[in-house]
Amino acid sequence: MHEKHEIRGYPQNSPREGTDLSASAFGLTPAEARVVHALVDEPDAKKIAERFDVSLVTIRNQIARMLQKTGTTKQSELIKLVLSNDLPIL
Repeated sequence: MHEKHEIRGYPQNSPREGTDLSASAFGLTPAEARVVHALVDEPDAKKIAERFDVSLVTIRNQIARMLQKTGTTKQSELIKLVLSNDLPIL
């Protein structure tokens, strides 16, 4: 039986609900998962870096690692993948 995961700060059944499960499925770190959540609403890495008060290089490195972990080559593919409904639920 699968547990339902709730993402703090977001209503249940929101598009972001799937990103938590996606992060687990792909072995993303908590920091990478946080960036995935941000990418859904804001694809601009510079704005995400400012929002989380980290360097742009840090965000770009996290995105690059997520692309590698998920087998995607573009940020837009990464977002589509983590929001898709056919991801394994762990």
